[in-house]
Amino acid sequence: MTDPDSPALAGLPEPAADIAVECLHCGRASVLRAEALSPGLPLVHLTKRLRCSECGSRAVKAVRVETPRDVARTIRSRIRARRA
Repeated sequence: MTDPDSPALAGLPEPAADIAVECLHCGRASVLRAEALSPGLPLVHLTKRLRCSECGSRAVKAVRVETPRDVARTIRSRIRARRA
């Protein structure tokens, strides 16, 4: 097993995080894959360009998520919050 702090891994880039996006108007949620985005793109710049594909609103909230499990957890919590 390799130590994560070893010099052999120092030159490798950090894995990019996916981005969970939610429309603040209609509640539609989606995930943008990290492979489809330019590395290091600030969320502020990204949210200014996004538009909901369901209602057309530009009021969106974006959150970085590290793993598929985090994506599922984020979306489930938002769905539960809307139902309550």
